[in-house]
Amino acid sequence: VDAELAYGLTPLLDRAALLIEDGERIGVIGRNGTGKSSLFGVLAGRVALDDGALHRRDGLRIVVVEQEPELPAAETLLDSLRRRAGYGPDDVHDERDRWRFEARLAEYLDRFGVRADGDPAKASGGERKRGALAAAFALDPELLLLDEPTNHLDVDAIARLEELLPKVPPPPPPPP
Repeated sequence: VDAELAYGLTPLLDRAALLIEDGERIGVIGRNGTGKSSLFGVLAGRVALDDGALHRRDGLRIVVVEQEPELPAAETLLDSLRRRAGYGPDDVHDERDRWRFEARLAEYLDRFGVRADGDPAKASGGERKRGALAAAFALDPELLLLDEPTNHLDVDAIARLEELLPKVPPPPPPPP
């Protein structure tokens, strides 16, 4: 509410307000450098507003897949994605929760055609993006923020992503 964010003299959010309802799919379109990634950072709680307030439902599961996903250092891509998702060896989770995450991660890695045994340091942009998407879907977020989601993806991976995104029913017809 009345969100303000600026970098130097350039305002990115100027008394902005945004309400996201359950089930909504929203696209953010704009030129490079206009603040789309910063807006996602604010929504995810990674970037603080200069002024105004951000209200989120307690416990809301938010996952961001950045334009250029970073992968933590690890022996394998699978281990790196576990760490990225907060399921690394030192992260505390109950065993059933960890098992459910592992099962979902294996499913989405397969769907996106990601080799879990690959070296994350040598992963291409497409492998990093597909791996980050797999980890994001495995986390079963309530709010999924995809920043330039098709960057580095081939046609097959884009089709897979489209299949996985929830379908939005068409709007009701206007009243007569």
